[in-house]
Amino acid sequence: MTKLREAVLLEMRLRGLSPRTNESYVHALEELARYYWRPLESLTCREVQDFLDHLIGGRKLAWSTTGRYMHVTAEMIRKTQSPLDTLGELCELRKR
Repeated sequence: MTKLREAVLLEMRLRGLSPRTNESYVHALEELARYYWRPLESLTCREVQDFLDHLIGGRKLAWSTTGRYMHVTAEMIRKTQSPLDTLGELCELRKR
């Protein structure tokens, strides 16, 4: 288990999220890592944006579903201080 994944799991436990929410968040992060076949720590903000765009445009997921992916990724960046570029860049996608 990577340090980032451990940090995310710890943060979810400390926040007292429900087991279903934890499962949903972990699934979103696993999908992101599988999309690029690289650890989350190595992804750039642009790659995360491209993944979210793929969910909306390629897989035709609803915005509410894609919003969950965005939320968990933003939380991962904010709470674990991931080396991804900046939270601001990721949030700019949501404003469009």
